[in-house]
Amino acid sequence: MTFPLVLAGLLGLAACGPSEQQIAAATFSVAETTTPVDVFSETCLRTLPNFDGYEAAVTRRGFRLATRESVGTIYRAPGDKPLTSVRASERFKEACGVAFLGSADTAAVGSQFLAEAVRRTGGQPREKLPSSFFQYAYHLRNGSVMTHDVRRSAGQTRHIILISPPVPKEDIAELIYN
Repeated sequence: MTFPLVLAGLLGLAACGPSEQQIAAATFSVAETTTPVDVFSETCLRTLPNFDGYEAAVTRRGFRLATRESVGTIYRAPGDKPLTSVRASERFKEACGVAFLGSADTAAVGSQFLAEAVRRTGGQPREKLPSSFFQYAYHLRNGSVMTHDVRRSAGQTRHIILISPPVPKEDIAELIYN
């Protein structure tokens, strides 16, 4: 399991062909991004290092099972704005994350998630990882790898934030570059 594989699964759940009004109504503004950040914090960051308690956390938030795939489980939040949470695993690799339609101001959105991850994982990241695939990728203080992927199409800006359990530096390349 690699982060790009998880992304493919999340993108497959997205709706096709909505109108501009439907896109605007379903999009989290920069200010409203606190909702996906809170979900990410509760379901992923608080359940580190191995995501024990993930299912209980999504259930507490009212999420419903959307699909179980061979590489993971995807839950959908109630409400008018599509927000999904995922826990994926394959062999010894795992990831947890959220996906949602959000603001085109990717820096403002991404900084909210990074600030929460920094707060919950022990301080400033160890390093920013070079990546042309992700908006950003960081090796966090606790050893987790966090990525922010942005996909734009048909007037939508999809944000996908993923985090791994703590991994040694030598395993990072296989996790995010393959």
